[in-house]
Amino acid sequence: MKLMLTLFLMLNRDGIVKACTKADRITSKELIQSLWSDYGEIIRYTLSGAVYSSIVVKHIKISELKIHPKGWSTSNSHARKVKSYEVEGNWYQFYEGILSSKLRMPKLIELIKEGGEIILILEDLDHKGFSVREKKASIFELKQCISWLATLHGNTLLSESTGLWSRGTYWHLQTRIDEYNAMEDSPLKSCSNQIDSILNRVKYKCILHGDPKLANFCFHNSDDSVAGLDFQYTGSGCGMQDLVYLIGSAISPEACFQYENELIEFYFHELKKHVKNVDFNALKKEWSPLFTIAWADFNRFLMGWMPGHEKLNKYSDHITLRALDTLEKY
Repeated sequence: MKLMLTLFLMLNRDGIVKACTKADRITSKELIQSLWSDYGEIIRYTLSGAVYSSIVVKHIKISELKIHPKGWSTSNSHARKVKSYEVEGNWYQFYEGILSSKLRMPKLIELIKEGGEIILILEDLDHKGFSVREKKASIFELKQCISWLATLHGNTLLSESTGLWSRGTYWHLQTRIDEYNAMEDSPLKSCSNQIDSILNRVKYKCILHGDPKLANFCFHNSDDSVAGLDFQYTGSGCGMQDLVYLIGSAISPEACFQYENELIEFYFHELKKHVKNVDFNALKKEWSPLFTIAWADFNRFLMGWMPGHEKLNKYSDHITLRALDTLEKY
């Protein structure tokens, strides 16, 4: 079977899809999106005669340096992106099955690697009812996503992250030196290493999604469930790092001011449901103050990567100042 798949990969992607799904024929193909920096594409296949009437194929081509849409076409950027796709493959191979009873995410049908290409054949979540995407979330929808994150974090607390990033998220300082060097001098830049160290040395670590923006969540069209996508930057870290990134992607700065405390408390309420054999009060005591620290850490990335980004706003300025004011405690 492996030899046959290798030959199919050399010939065409459609042949691989038919072989892996045992489809009689492919009735249609739809481009869902091109991957960031032209590293490939995501395509929906509609099939006839297969167990799956519809599947999603993520076809990744990582053999050469790409042109970054924001101008960050460096060897560091390329190496990070290549590893991110390897991590995603590992997530689906070794973690998705273990966590699938707790978390809704696409099921892996087949993973093929050959040369500089990776093909992920995945369950089509749209076909399972998770067809709603939101550009901005209501507080209720945001809480659905927060609950999903808390489930992931609680069920992976103190777990090994073998095959994933040793440090989750795509923006942590270790992997963003180019952007750090591009920052203008500021109090935040001066404290960036300290902030990074504070987050990295937490006692209680879990597996982070690593890129939990609102666009990576799919809402069910008839109930309150939600599914998560895109596990390229999944790895070890503090749960606050995922939480701040999700909130900043989902609601306005004004809503952040209004709902900050409510959303943090909701996160810990949901997290407690899944934490076993760990002193939850000690965990909460360690993580709660790191909400502002984690947000300031993400701001550091944005200030180097794209200083005019819309996420650099009144709320992010406010919370960064709060973080800087607390650093003497560490």
